[in-house]
Amino acid sequence: MTTIEQSLYHRKNPSRTILRMQPWLKAVSILRSYLNRRDIIRLRDLDDSLLNDLGLTRAELEHDLACGFLSDPSHRLSLRVEQKSKHSSLSLG
Repeated sequence: MTTIEQSLYHRKNPSRTILRMQPWLKAVSILRSYLNRRDIIRLRDLDDSLLNDLGLTRAELEHDLACGFLSDPSHRLSLRVEQKSKHSSLSLG
């Protein structure tokens, strides 16, 4: 099959193209999770007052890091901080 024929085949069958891309997407997702987890592990070095300034507690940090090696705790932590900031702005207003 020539390159043009392959291109036309994949246009007619986009699911085949997606199936070929999935391993790359998984690899990128794992790499992103690893890098985010590494950054969050560095937050352990901060003292409690600095974590509080970020809107986090040490217990929340440890809980989200314990959820599994391949999971990305950054999303859960950012949601926690967002919920806390909404809650505190409602109680102030």
